[in-house]
Amino acid sequence: MKVLKSLLLSLLTFTFLQACHMKNTNIDEAPVATASSITYSAPIRELTDAEYPENPDISIRHKLDGTFSHNKVELVHHTKSFYGVTIYPNNDKSDTIILPRINIYEWIPSVPDTVKSDQYLAEIGLINQEWNRQQVKLRGTQFEVKGKNQEKKVLVRVDFARNCLNAYLWEIIGYALNEEGKEAPVYHGWFNFPSDLYTKLYFERNNMKFEDLQDYLVTWKDPESKPIQTSLLRNVVEEEEISFSVINHELYPLVGERKKKNRNVIYPKNATRIRDFLTDSTQFATFSPPGYYTTDEPRKTELGRLLEIEKIVEREVKSTYGTSGQELKEFEIFYSDREGLRKTRLVIGGLNMKKIPQLSVENAHKGFQMPMGIANHSFYETFEEMNGNPSKENPYYAFLLDEKGNWLDSHKIGIDGPLFHFDEEGSLHLWLLSFERHAFVGHYLIETKP
Repeated sequence: MKVLKSLLLSLLTFTFLQACHMKNTNIDEAPVATASSITYSAPIRELTDAEYPENPDISIRHKLDGTFSHNKVELVHHTKSFYGVTIYPNNDKSDTIILPRINIYEWIPSVPDTVKSDQYLAEIGLINQEWNRQQVKLRGTQFEVKGKNQEKKVLVRVDFARNCLNAYLWEIIGYALNEEGKEAPVYHGWFNFPSDLYTKLYFERNNMKFEDLQDYLVTWKDPESKPIQTSLLRNVVEEEEISFSVINHELYPLVGERKKKNRNVIYPKNATRIRDFLTDSTQFATFSPPGYYTTDEPRKTELGRLLEIEKIVEREVKSTYGTSGQELKEFEIFYSDREGLRKTRLVIGGLNMKKIPQLSVENAHKGFQMPMGIANHSFYETFEEMNGNPSKENPYYAFLLDEKGNWLDSHKIGIDGPLFHFDEEGSLHLWLLSFERHAFVGHYLIETKP
């Protein structure tokens, strides 16, 4: 009998330990590299002021900018979608920077599974994600600096970015505190993400072949203009036309990103109101490989399409995926040009109004901003925000359409996406971000329903 009890106790103990082990073995554990871990590497390129004279960070960078140098980035696969990133030093003032645990899937373009039933909608979603910047901020224990040199002493933040040019063009930006105690750029490097790894991750993420969209994601092939089936993204609960005010007779505050990028507005120079931008003559500096602004190749626009607003429709919607069942907002803005010939519609939906901050107009640059497309991450977000809002569950979407509901390339027209905030009185402000967010090209006060 004692033997039997002993065997039963041993069996229960083993089962308990196994259950505990299984419970703790999940994607939230710190990954551990093994001897069989696969390593990918790429050289880092750095640009001098002579090579990048129109760098908007010149006006805000740290006094130590140019001191540090790195020569290689290395990505090591740990578990599932998690990778470790190591950035190696290239001089005796620099140190080794380590991003120990990033979910690389969240940087890879993807679409919710429900969208895949419409091939065109899925393609537009994937293309728009690649054509928009995703820069993630890591602070504190989210990165590590190994070494005994100057960089270790000053680095307080590291950004890991996939830029908007093509699938392989990525960036690393380091920040240090300036004399005012604010984060300022102190290092910037560019690298080509290993193409074989990117192809592998894209397939794992989407169960789709990268080669099918390679021409769009690498060489900027223009998609056809076809109807967008928004019914695959949300179900409409109710809708109504709402009141609004256009504030395009005023200029936006020249702070934040608009302040440092004002130098890259080619036309109009010295604008005094937003309406000055609402013409097809407006031009901005373009963004060129490996990821820098240049005025040598002016980016033309069709912003004259957005000169006049005919009406705004507000909808209560429910997402078909992710936050399915949650009540969300959608706004559709109907535009016309000066002659009334070109009709354009802007649809922004899947909006959780609780995520929209309350800010003064002077602090509008800190508002809720998102790119055009489906289930995007924002242009800039913290590591926590990225992990807390996985793209495959994000109900957000935004499109520019013609009068028949056909998709229009927002980059050609000249906008990157919307920015929302409530003001001190609780009124909702919608701003339109220009191409590359150089300017605001729309400002509306919307009388939304509670």
